[in-house]
Amino acid sequence: MTTITNLPCEIIAGIFRKLDHIQFLLPSILTCRHFYLSYKESPSLAFDITHHEISPALLPYSIAVLEASRMTRNRTSIQELLDTLYNEPAALTQRLHDIPLAGLTEMAVTHGLVKHFADAFASDAWSLVMSHSPVQGESESEGERPSGGFGLSPTEQFRFYRAFYRIELFLRLFRGDPTAIRRSNIFEDEQVEMFLSRHPPWVNEQLGCVHDYIEKRFSHASRDVLAHDIEFGEFGIDYITDGLAFIQQLEQAAPSYDEQRALLSSTAAVGTGQVELHQALTKSCESEGGDDGGSWEILADYSEDEIKALEPRRDAEDEDTGPFTVWKAAHDQSAREAWVLLADNGLLRRCAYVLWDAARIQRYDLLQTFDKLSQRPFTTESWDVEAHEAMAYSFVRRSKIWQKGGRGYWDGE
Repeated sequence: MTTITNLPCEIIAGIFRKLDHIQFLLPSILTCRHFYLSYKESPSLAFDITHHEISPALLPYSIAVLEASRMTRNRTSIQELLDTLYNEPAALTQRLHDIPLAGLTEMAVTHGLVKHFADAFASDAWSLVMSHSPVQGESESEGERPSGGFGLSPTEQFRFYRAFYRIELFLRLFRGDPTAIRRSNIFEDEQVEMFLSRHPPWVNEQLGCVHDYIEKRFSHASRDVLAHDIEFGEFGIDYITDGLAFIQQLEQAAPSYDEQRALLSSTAAVGTGQVELHQALTKSCESEGGDDGGSWEILADYSEDEIKALEPRRDAEDEDTGPFTVWKAAHDQSAREAWVLLADNGLLRRCAYVLWDAARIQRYDLLQTFDKLSQRPFTTESWDVEAHEAMAYSFVRRSKIWQKGGRGYWDGE
């Protein structure tokens, strides 16, 4: 009787190539000597699985994120990595064959996180859009429903995933010891110059959408600790400098206060870096002309050539006009300082308004929906004046308790 261990190595390798995730490969090849030899005789096996799991368009971003977490970060190394990613993405893809199995597994884990968060954001955003839209459109057929669950087109899925990859890359590149960051002169200006200046404002607004979403997830998961722990009050900590993996860990630790506090107290989580993503995004559209009055020219007054000049490089990965069309409609009466991460557009960003295709925008008349939403006052948990004032007051109270030697949970008294 023939058993699987008697099959030729090439057949075993062919079976391994059908694995859905690279994480399953290592346990499989360690099952027996024959499986391991089958793996060794098929050098491209791990790369084939990775290609199947991560699309070719996203692969350069996946490799860039991996390299960002492993390299010595300084201005030169960051510049070189970003230049390669944006100017020669194929060169990054070629590095795949130099990445060991452990690195490929790390890439797959990160991709799983990107997929998890991006799919959840897209689904939440579309539900919010539909709750405000007078046009329900035709129901998507079952064949049009990818992992997002409601019919993301391939270009929309890529756009959502790429935005999350870019946020993860930003957080990995610009975090670290604050003094080291200062010695390297990596401040908001450098973050804008090296990274965000490569994007037109509507693409940076896509990053703003993701920024708001992960900030909301972080806020929900950390609220109890950040609002009540005395030590956190002393240092005024209410932000995140780490990426998607940390947010997921924090969510999974709930409802344990002690576990969440331990995570938030870790040096990888808070207080160890100058990751000013919010400030960098808002600064990305500041006028280079100073205070000469030119910065107050509204978008509607820009000529066609000036509009074209807003895009520093042709985005061959995504040429759909939907994001630009919606962004322009929302900012036609705004000066450039208000083009990215404007507080009043928070509800639009919750709707992922600059991440949908032109076809979807037209099909559901989203320009009309977004126009109505832009006229509504934006009040959410992440932008609540009373909540922010209460947090600021608690910082003062907890700081005084900490300075007197107090530690632990502050009950608000």
